[in-house]
Amino acid sequence: MVFAGFIGFFFYRDGEALIQTLHKGRMKLLGFSFSVDPLATIHNIVTGVVYGIFGAASAQATLPLLFFSLPEYQVLSYLGPPLLFYH
Repeated sequence: MVFAGFIGFFFYRDGEALIQTLHKGRMKLLGFSFSVDPLATIHNIVTGVVYGIFGAASAQATLPLLFFSLPEYQVLSYLGPPLLFYH
């Protein structure tokens, strides 16, 4: 996990330069440009998946907090979804 975070940091920091390098390499190798940019399509797919994961996680944490409004049940809002899925 630490290695993935380390690699992800550099992709986030230098991602635009990496994309430009890949575009130049593709132009030199193939000699033409695609009508639909595959790197932009991959970027859109990965962004959508990450937003979906964070959206589902935030909904799983927020909705039980609203429905378990009693103070003694608020712990269930944090522990409830993982216990339901891994039971």
